[in-house]
Amino acid sequence: MNPNGAGKSTTIRMLIALAKPSQSNIEVAEYNTLRYPSVVQENIGVVLQQTSVDGELSVRENL
Repeated sequence: MNPNGAGKSTTIRMLIALAKPSQSNIEVAEYNTLRYPSVVQENIGVVLQQTSVDGELSVRENL
């Protein structure tokens, strides 16, 4: 387990197309997360460890 502030949550948010990378590009399932965020999200599944709602996201993004 990494210490707090190591960027784990930020990395996951970028991989699931909920946050923009500050540098370079990210591809998931061969799709660019910035160009095709909905396709990326359709090709992956996310199961949260605990039920939570991110206050920084819209209702749609939380779903």
